Amino acid sequence: MRIILIEDDRKLAAVTKKGLEEEHYAVDVFHEGEKGAYWAAVNDYDLIILDIMLPGKDGIEICNEIRRKKILTPILMLTAKTRFSIRFAGMLFLFIVIFSLARMALT
Repeated sequence: MRIILIEDDRKLAAVTKKGLEEEHYAVDVFHEGEKGAYWAAVNDYDLIILDIMLPGKDGIEICNEIRRKKILTPILMLTAKTRFSIRFAGMLFLFIVIFSLARMALT
């Protein structure tokens, strides 16, 4: 399975990549939204893991851009917020914390 991870927090991205690779996933990491959006559009990924709060072009914009291009790859949106209500792709979603940095070993 090939995964793209778009996450600006380099330490979190490294830990996430390491964990996924230990489970035998191939992971490409991008720390800038623009660059990650480009690579997500031109490559065939099985999963896109996308941080919502990226500097510059945020994860919501990237998600909308990917869907406008008719790319149907599943997207897992990450947020550190406890509740996050947004509107994109014509639907309302409620995001709840899906991971806790306090529980992750950042070593």
